[in-house]
Amino acid sequence: MTIDELYLEQFIPNRSETIARTEVVRASNFGSMSAAMQAEDDFDIELKKIWIRTYDSRVRDAHAKAGSHKPIPLDEKFVVGGEKLLMPGDPNGSASNTIRCRCAIGYESDD
Repeated sequence: MTIDELYLEQFIPNRSETIARTEVVRASNFGSMSAAMQAEDDFDIELKKIWIRTYDSRVRDAHAKAGSHKPIPLDEKFVVGGEKLLMPGDPNGSASNTIRCRCAIGYESDD
């Protein structure tokens, strides 16, 4: 196989899939956070957010630890591997914390 074939047949499809998966998680969690913040305003409730880790052997250690922390207010950031992240897939996070992240964000209320 030539370098051109390797690049076109393996690298580009794999990279495209990685970007797509990363962006879907990012967009999903951003939309969820936006809806939760709107719900707080609309219904005069206080929600707390939780990091929902993936339960398999591929989960990153830092993400597994984040998934074991207590709920925090919506405007606070999770500490994940020493970084402060608003949500899984936070675009301000490092590549090692966000690329191919499969975690989600969840919510709970004291009511």
